[in-house]
Amino acid sequence: MNSKKSDGIDFEVDDIEKSLNKTVYVSLENNWELKGIVRQYFRLPVSNPDEIKLQINDQQYNIIDILSWGIGIHLPRPGIFSVGVELDSIKLTVQGKIFKLHGCVVHISPYEYGNYHCGIKFIDQDEESERIISEYIKINRTKLFS
Repeated sequence: MNSKKSDGIDFEVDDIEKSLNKTVYVSLENNWELKGIVRQYFRLPVSNPDEIKLQINDQQYNIIDILSWGIGIHLPRPGIFSVGVELDSIKLTVQGKIFKLHGCVVHISPYEYGNYHCGIKFIDQDEESERIISEYIKINRTKLFS
């Protein structure tokens, strides 16, 4: 880990130059406290389920957030998926356009009210789906911050 100093606060960043996600810890009287994950890529929160939908193995899932090469979904209970599991039948609908994708579960984290956030990375994604998703994110990010 690299030790850094910012505004009088010492913190450690796990391989800051190479990592996509930086884990930041702050020293509090010889104890380390996780302060957060600093992401390199923007994840768009999905608030309109009519514009974007996700189905895996004929089961519809609520989307929490999306980026051009992955998606975060809501799981009502643990055990539905496991980290590392590949998902072959993902059907993603973005503004009426349907894409059949292949993905891998990269994390499952506790979410609000006893639910879970499941992150899925798209594998072997075609250029058209990445382009359409990127355009959707760009348009909605502008709306979000204006």
